[in-house]
Amino acid sequence: PLLPARSGGDADFLDALCAELHAAVSSGSFGDGASPPPTTLQRALDLAITRADRAAEGEEAECAADLQLVWVSPSGSGWRTADALHRVDAFDGLSLALPLPRALHGVLDVAAYRAVFLFSLRLKRASLAVRSLWSVLRPASAAPVPPGALRRLNVHLHLLGQLLRGIEGHTLRADATWVELRSAASDVAASPTQLRDVHDSCLREVSRRCGIDDLGVRAIVDAILGLALTLERDVHIKLAEAPHPAERCTQEAGWRAIVDSQQVQLARLCEALGRSTASLAAIASATGAAL
Repeated sequence: PLLPARSGGDADFLDALCAELHAAVSSGSFGDGASPPPTTLQRALDLAITRADRAAEGEEAECAADLQLVWVSPSGSGWRTADALHRVDAFDGLSLALPLPRALHGVLDVAAYRAVFLFSLRLKRASLAVRSLWSVLRPASAAPVPPGALRRLNVHLHLLGQLLRGIEGHTLRADATWVELRSAASDVAASPTQLRDVHDSCLREVSRRCGIDDLGVRAIVDAILGLALTLERDVHIKLAEAPHPAERCTQEAGWRAIVDSQQVQLARLCEALGRSTASLAAIASATGAAL
């Protein structure tokens, strides 16, 4: 399946790939040069495929075997430090490549798939950050955060996670889109030109749902995703400042500042996205109303 494979649209696969990439960075195997070693990327891809159980049978198994994860960022703009994990664009040098069948050479333009893949990767990384924070903050009785701050942080995490799930449910529908593409191609594509038109139309719809071609909407969505990554960083920094539970009771003001900043930014971003003409506007408005 060309569309889900090239865009990384399988949700389980993307979850696994994000986890493996972050684990590779944490272990130091990404290095600190202009680009990560190809062996590191291949290992992350292989482990993600295995974890997601992608190589099951038929077309999926064939696609899984042919997938390649490569770093295509221009020289000098690649990976630098582990701190970049908290940047929304940390993995923008990646490309998920799947060779085109020879019969489709010159028929399909697949350059737009990379934009969909990178959007999907950013979204999944933000969701991973929220899940990681829940694992740190739960159960509440053992959470290493002052009780008052913990309640506000939990509410904020719930709303942020709800928004991310809404965005994900609206945009990452690669399997359904693949079914629609196959149906349209079999119904109306009687020539290579018609096949290209059907394919390009389908890919444009995917890009529209993700807000990829609207620079204003894309900037707002990226800022929302960045909030999750920033919150994960700030929480871990705060925890490291007071490693002993008894010391954390004196940090109420610092924790409150983190939550206040997050809430103000999220409210503004939801308001801005809610005023847009993007298909994500209703999802953002619903979250904004709850803030």
